Amino acid sequence: MIISARKMSADERSYAESVGVSLIETPIALDALVFLLNKQNSVNSLTVKQVKDIYLGNVTNWNELGGANEAIKPFIRNANSGSQEMMKEIVMDNTGMPDWEVGHNDEIISTMSAVYTELSMYRNGICFSPHYYKEYIIRDAVGAGNVKSIEINKVYPDAKSIKNKSYPFVANVYVSIRSDVDHNSMTYKLYQWLQTEAGKRVIGESGYVPR
Repeated sequence: MIISARKMSADERSYAESVGVSLIETPIALDALVFLLNKQNSVNSLTVKQVKDIYLGNVTNWNELGGANEAIKPFIRNANSGSQEMMKEIVMDNTGMPDWEVGHNDEIISTMSAVYTELSMYRNGICFSPHYYKEYIIRDAVGAGNVKSIEINKVYPDAKSIKNKSYPFVANVYVSIRSDVDHNSMTYKLYQWLQTEAGKRVIGESGYVPR
């Protein structure tokens, strides 16, 4: 059983099928993709269009967005990471981004914790992270105290705006199991329990937002 804050990628599903495994994905909670800046950056809010324009290379200086006269340094995650797949699907609408692999290796971050380390060093940087990770996993890590979440379309990401989906970049959290799992197994029983009211309470206590 796997719990993930995104759907399986096309590569992952293709691999499962290639080895004869069929998987069932069931949404059990909500999370969000939040955008992060160094706290020294005076920008506190962006629109959906502005975020897209940054990552398409159409906006390249913070002064175009009400900030300082500094070049924007956009970071992304490595391919098939959870946050990168969320970025591609719910922010960029699967339309793609420039070929970051060519000449931009310093801007591809391979671990989630490194997002906060990099942004703590670059006041002109921007990156993204699952809300759950920022608020409940990384909060005491090195660099995390120098990084802030920002509003998108004037809505700050928190449990309320994620629950009512007024925050634009909300995503499902999925539990996935093999379709041939034994229904008498503990795996299947846990899969079922996560969808009960008791399971939802525990999901909420863990930091995710129950559906």
